[in-house]
Amino acid sequence: MTNDDKTLKPGEELPEEEVVSDYVGKEVKDVLEGKTLEESMAEDPSAVTLKQYMEKLEQVKTPNAVEKIRLVRRLLMVLSEDADVPADKILIQKQSGINIGEAFGDHYAIDPLVFHALSEEKFDEICHYNLHEAIHVARDIANEGFTEYSASSLSNDKVRDSELLVQNVARVMKPIIEKKFGGNKNVAILRCLDLYEAKKYNEFHDLFIESYEGEDADRIFRLGFPELHFVAESDSWEVDEYEVERAESDVEIELAGESAPTEA
Repeated sequence: MTNDDKTLKPGEELPEEEVVSDYVGKEVKDVLEGKTLEESMAEDPSAVTLKQYMEKLEQVKTPNAVEKIRLVRRLLMVLSEDADVPADKILIQKQSGINIGEAFGDHYAIDPLVFHALSEEKFDEICHYNLHEAIHVARDIANEGFTEYSASSLSNDKVRDSELLVQNVARVMKPIIEKKFGGNKNVAILRCLDLYEAKKYNEFHDLFIESYEGEDADRIFRLGFPELHFVAESDSWEVDEYEVERAESDVEIELAGESAPTEA
């Protein structure tokens, strides 16, 4: 996750006249392959797990340290409910550039500045950064738009990354939220995360089709979830890495020589 600090605020929905973006983005990729926790720690001796960080804080016993431990425990409680990654699988490690965190198969890494900034006032934002990476790891979901859409809402924070991808996902989620869950956004998100994690892509697609009242429903669905592809032989929706790569290639060609748009 990067800190692009986008502008959709908590609970804010896209306006009805919003144009669907054909930008599916390079962010849709398999972020879950790569280093193990042991490999990450071996290549960076200064990195520590969140569990180790808490143990050090407990030895300090200053009012600031006590408050920090309280907030970390509160953060872990949120993660345990929505995307459970234990403290010994969260690596506090310096990130490059504007990156805040990165997810791998068995852990995620997050910049030390995130926990340095942890406070009551910043809790939702810090929770957001951690939830984003935790959803990747705990729920085995690589889709950046879906992950950011979910993390921002579940943490009651604004969208901070991959805004165009989030807009495409929101087009899929909005009718589901309204028609199937009575407007309860977070309950809808958790249900859809459960379906996606369980690879019940048909049920997820059906939820959308039963809720959406416009044209080009499958196109809208695939703009939000370009990694999903309908396979006629099995009559089912499946993850197709070739389709993801082709979508990424199309975007690269379309955006050659110009910057990706920031507003849909």
